[in-house]
Amino acid sequence: MADEVWHPEQKGRFEDGQYVLEVPYSDSRELVMDILKHGPEVEVIAPTALRTEVRDRLARSIAQYQPDVSQKRSLVKAVSNRKRK
Repeated sequence: MADEVWHPEQKGRFEDGQYVLEVPYSDSRELVMDILKHGPEVEVIAPTALRTEVRDRLARSIAQYQPDVSQKRSLVKAVSNRKRK
């Protein structure tokens, strides 16, 4: 990750054995996707809004793989499809 260029104005440094990357952004959508592709190897420490957005996306991803949720989703899809016909 230390070798990646995410933004021309990024600032990176090693701190307590970890690489800290500061990246300016205006729209979080692409940045969140870049963060998520690194999985548990990265952690957003600030700003709080970005950290919350990443956490919420991860929670939704985990929920998709819960047996109860996927069964309910399939049922909702089936009902929705029937109504359209």
